[in-house]
Amino acid sequence: MKVRKLTTDYFNQVHDLIKFYSERRLMLPLSLDELYHRAQAYRIIVGDSDRHPAKQGFASDVATKEVGIMRSMCSAKGNELDLGKKPMGTVLACAHLDIFTPQLAEIKSLAVIETEHGKGYGKTLVMDCEQDAKAIGIKKLFVLTYQQDFFTKLGYQVVDRNTLPEKVYKECIKCSYFDDCNEIAMVKSL
Repeated sequence: MKVRKLTTDYFNQVHDLIKFYSERRLMLPLSLDELYHRAQAYRIIVGDSDRHPAKQGFASDVATKEVGIMRSMCSAKGNELDLGKKPMGTVLACAHLDIFTPQLAEIKSLAVIETEHGKGYGKTLVMDCEQDAKAIGIKKLFVLTYQQDFFTKLGYQVVDRNTLPEKVYKECIKCSYFDDCNEIAMVKSL
């Protein structure tokens, strides 16, 4: 499984994956505009091109509709749509590394399509974030999560959210769930 940087081809799929979990209050929502601004810090795992987003546990088929529209437009002009030898695949998982200070970063928006849970995609993305963080000199990573067992297995420890004032005062106080937040704060020293 290969981790790659997010490209514009996959913006809608990543947005839909995050939306799927945010609608269930398992992840914070993220607008497409926010995704555009953070795109360089995202990493994704892409599966085969024959996977269809609507079959993967969330309701979007944006990519399929876009290809269908492009095929129709090309056919109307007497041209064939050439997607290259490698058609676009389906985003199976995503994650975002957000730098807070020269010493502290957060892994955000870690999401794996429901049908792909347990295949190591989440762990692979976390390890990739950790590797990038180490490479730039980050000493401590944290997450706010509902998946305590998953992160415990990866060496993260539960802490009081208030021990992360960089997060609380930069983002949490702006969050609509601030007074009703039950995410678990966890940290790992690198």
